[in-house]
Amino acid sequence: MKRSFLLCSTFLPVVALACTSVSGNDPGDEGDGSAGSPDIGASTGGSGDGDGTGATTSSTGGGVLKEIGTGGTVDPGAEQITEEESCTGTALEPETIEVPQEVTTTTETQVPAPVALYVMLDNTLSMDEMGATASKWDEAVSALTSFVEDPASEGIDVAIQYFHPTGGSGQEADECDGVAHATPAVAMGTLPDQAPAIVRSLQSTRTALNTPTGGALTGATNYCATFQTEHPDEKCVVILVTDGEPHGCGLSAICPNDTGGGGPGMGGGSANCVDPNSASVLTPIAAAGLANGVVTFTVGMAGVSEDGFTLLDQVAVAGGSDCTPGAPGDEACDVSTTGAEGLLAALNAIRDSVTVVETHTETFTTTEIVPLPCEWTLPEPPKGSTLDPMLVNVNIVDAATTVTTPATYVPSADDCSRASGPAWYYDDPVAPTKMYVCPATCELLAAMPTASVQVLLGCERKDLM
Repeated sequence: MKRSFLLCSTFLPVVALACTSVSGNDPGDEGDGSAGSPDIGASTGGSGDGDGTGATTSSTGGGVLKEIGTGGTVDPGAEQITEEESCTGTALEPETIEVPQEVTTTTETQVPAPVALYVMLDNTLSMDEMGATASKWDEAVSALTSFVEDPASEGIDVAIQYFHPTGGSGQEADECDGVAHATPAVAMGTLPDQAPAIVRSLQSTRTALNTPTGGALTGATNYCATFQTEHPDEKCVVILVTDGEPHGCGLSAICPNDTGGGGPGMGGGSANCVDPNSASVLTPIAAAGLANGVVTFTVGMAGVSEDGFTLLDQVAVAGGSDCTPGAPGDEACDVSTTGAEGLLAALNAIRDSVTVVETHTETFTTTEIVPLPCEWTLPEPPKGSTLDPMLVNVNIVDAATTVTTPATYVPSADDCSRASGPAWYYDDPVAPTKMYVCPATCELLAAMPTASVQVLLGCERKDLM
């Protein structure tokens, strides 16, 4: 008697199964040298050798035809299997599909901006007074010279103007409308090439009279707004450096109750105070600049009172800057006790803190787990062989629990409700081309991410009783 079977394996959702067809003669049959009959697992293209040994044929369908040793000579290179092994199957794991997706990420820090600094330097008479180590004017000149000559500043743009744009040579310009302040004493240029011009300007400028902070701030923010319009790839930043309270252009720094003479600035009074109207005049100027994308930093040198720093903090907040992040109320850069060294450190920190929001678009690959399909196409058997639908079984395997559950064959979809557990059926019980699992089994597979399916060929089918 002749025993034949077909061993198959596949991976869903690929519809073709890779099959191994094996045939052999029972030891009780006489080998007659004829080819195996074309039933399930019948081999083709081979013949017996007359001693009861089945013949090995060529590879078909991705599988290799193997020979069962039933006596006689066996090719030592051929894999030996037994009848029991014919019922082993290969697990069909859920397919993983790599799906490319474009993901946009936004970076709000970490990216230094191409920066242009417009330094608005106080050059009032009080800057000639003694600072921490030298006159405040000498400290400012020393810090700014070191800054523009620092290799770390290479590549940034710098321009400079003064509270008194004429450099103390006269009062021809209107120092309150900001027009003169909107024209740099040294035009914007890139370091280090711009450094010599900045240094020469600092060395030749002199101090003069009052403190027209309003005009200086107006001109500086207007200049930067125009510069950014003309240079959209650069961030223009105002650095307002001062040693006292606003005095002039409608604001007074003289304490109203002080009657002493020979005071600072325009004379009269012996102490400086912050005009109560200062914040209402200056903060809108800084806020208007920020609305145009211009950030204003304020730096207070020796001579700025406690109320003066409160005003500078308010202007900094309105201008969108903060020299001391995480310390509310200390938004201005306070270099009142650190002189040239402190001013240089403040300038470096401002230079390094200016960032832009940069949007990166990148494509990366994610892995999507696709549930096991609930149907698949039967393979084409090897040429000359037929697939016996009575020798097909299906198991459901849960890798998480290692539990294997046999699925019952039912004649049709209408019979699915009769099965008490996992079940499957053919599209045509007589001449099947597809296998289906019943709806409840399909839902089970979709709900079990660790599930796999085994298709076992060569053993008697588990049918619905």
